[in-house]
Amino acid sequence: MTKKKTESLETAAPAAKPARDAVATPRVSDAVVKVGRALLESNPGMEVVYMTADGTGFYRENDAVEHARALTNKAVTEVKR
Repeated sequence: MTKKKTESLETAAPAAKPARDAVATPRVSDAVVKVGRALLESNPGMEVVYMTADGTGFYRENDAVEHARALTNKAVTEVKR
C-alpha cells in the first residue's frame, strides 16, 4: 500500500450503524390476527390465542413457539379477546 492510501484509510469515518427502526421485527400478518379473533369467538372460554405466521393458532404460547421454530418467520403474536 502506498502512503496516500494508508492515510485515507486511517482518516476515513467509521461506517454508519443502521437505525434501530430500520430493522424489521418479524410479525404475523393482519389476516392471521383476524383468524385468531375468529378462533376466540368460536371458543368463548378462551381469553387468548397465540398465532404463528402460517396461520396456526395455539392456546399455549410454548406450543406456538415450538411450532414457529420450523417456520421461516418465527414470529408468534398474542391475540386477546
